[in-house]
Amino acid sequence: MCHVECDPLCNVTWFRGTDSLHESKFFVTETLVLDPDPKRNVLRSVVSSLSWSLSHLPATSFDFSTFTCLSSPNALGPPVNSSTLFRIECASEVTVRGAAAILVEPETALSRSAFKRKKE
Repeated sequence: MCHVECDPLCNVTWFRGTDSLHESKFFVTETLVLDPDPKRNVLRSVVSSLSWSLSHLPATSFDFSTFTCLSSPNALGPPVNSSTLFRIECASEVTVRGAAAILVEPETALSRSAFKRKKE
């Protein structure tokens, strides 16, 4: 989620690395305009959310991807941006050196009891 206070209003564009996600068929953006809140000293703002489903592409294609939201400039100032590194913490199968592999089911919590060992 990217929240930018900007009055006059600005646009928010999302990037994966240097590639714009504006017309991507895999990523979905939702944008809301929030009214000012003088009691909290908050200007009118734009909130943009980026979402996607890992089931559409191999999960490893997103590993170590940097996602950035970038606002457009407005009459009062230059654009602002914020980035985050997306890291997949668990793969469906992890090979361990030796005679065993550890299978991790993504739906389960990551604890010792969630691991299932199988012999190779």
